[in-house]
Amino acid sequence: MKCSYCSSEVQDSVTVCNQCGAALNDTVQSNSAPNDSIQNVNLPMKWYKFLIYFLMFANAILKLADGIFCLIGFDGGVVSEVLFEGCMFTGKYRAIDIVYGIVCIVMSGVILYVRNKLAKFKKDAPRIYIFYDIISSVIYFIYNLLIMIILENADISSVIGELIGTVVGESLFVYFNVIYFKKRKHMFINN
Repeated sequence: MKCSYCSSEVQDSVTVCNQCGAALNDTVQSNSAPNDSIQNVNLPMKWYKFLIYFLMFANAILKLADGIFCLIGFDGGVVSEVLFEGCMFTGKYRAIDIVYGIVCIVMSGVILYVRNKLAKFKKDAPRIYIFYDIISSVIYFIYNLLIMIILENADISSVIGELIGTVVGESLFVYFNVIYFKKRKHMFINN
């Protein structure tokens, strides 16, 4: 079957074109008002394509690398770097890096799972992606908060500034993704 909007080949069982995001089911198009269907078909998909073809793969690779580095002790993470002399391989501080490393490795698999759901225009994919992003941000925040608590004599203002910047940046990222995917909700209808 061919998409009537972009002429791409699509499988018969698919209800949304994987290239342009247009609804392929006639009943979906006829249920909406004429202006809505025209507006929905013409929504740009550049951010969506950037997400599924680059950002989510890059995120998975970086999370996996961070997790492995945390586990083996060669960490780009702050705890191992700052506490290298006394706590890198033993003690309660090392446990933080090990737990964070395991969580990062799991999260790298989760983002690939979510990416596949988004790429197939699965109905719940945008919601799961937003949830993943929030959870990932919370984990990063907790990790850095633990660093701040452990490093009592460190420059707390720089850590607090980084945490505030992370919270603000991630909040904006989530907010704009919610808006983006709400406008394209009609495209994610595959089960």
